[in-house]
Amino acid sequence: MAAGLTPRSLSLMPREHGAYAQLGIALAMALAFVPHELRAWGQALAAVLAFLASEPTLVVLGRRGGESKRGGAARARRRLGGYLLVLVLLLPWVWAGSGVRQFLSLLPALAFGTGLLRLFLVRREHSLAGELLAAAAFSFAGLPVMAVGGLDPSRALLPILGLAALNGLGTALIRSILTSRKRMAGWPRLLPVLLGLALAVGAGIGSLSWPLILAPLPLTLLSLWAWGAPAQTTQLRRLGWLLTLATALGALALVLGRGAQPLA
Repeated sequence: MAAGLTPRSLSLMPREHGAYAQLGIALAMALAFVPHELRAWGQALAAVLAFLASEPTLVVLGRRGGESKRGGAARARRRLGGYLLVLVLLLPWVWAGSGVRQFLSLLPALAFGTGLLRLFLVRREHSLAGELLAAAAFSFAGLPVMAVGGLDPSRALLPILGLAALNGLGTALIRSILTSRKRMAGWPRLLPVLLGLALAVGAGIGSLSWPLILAPLPLTLLSLWAWGAPAQTTQLRRLGWLLTLATALGALALVLGRGAQPLA
């Protein structure tokens, strides 16, 4: 065993750094719709715990082979058991008295998350399908938060779909940059620009409020900037922070669009 690399020192935190931003923005947006509902905060905590449980689950299932060989699996089981215990105590209170429509709000995130776990087990989580599933799962994690907070799921669905589109747009942007780093044609960087413009035009045609039309524009502008930017490691790190900011601004626009009047 390498010096300093003991089972206790191995991190059991999720390794996919972009997932922290996607989930955090989704939950923050959802709570902004129902900020005074304690059950909504409880469901947000449950979503965070489920996310944190993903890494020890992968260790227990043997997906992180290195940790298991070094004895980290035992610690992962204890960590996973702690998360599950808190969830078992928390969820009955969160969902007490909820109706069928509220429970149905859980299904999209569970379906996308299950599909993502399957890709993890076959080591395809970094494929296009895996990254899009992750973007969808983290976006839809906000839907049950709004549902248990008292917002009708049919009203909650529009901002969630908008956020999922923003996260999909960001995924397309990052993948296009990584593709061009492999000395392939740089034209795929144009795809996020076209997607962002399509979202804005579609929002206008649908007679939605002006904040909803503005929601995709930060990512579209970022895509235009990244289109001509050199694909370097330091540039990608900066792009990741800018992508988080652009997505957060888009999510804020979705929240503001709740009370704004339609354009037509």
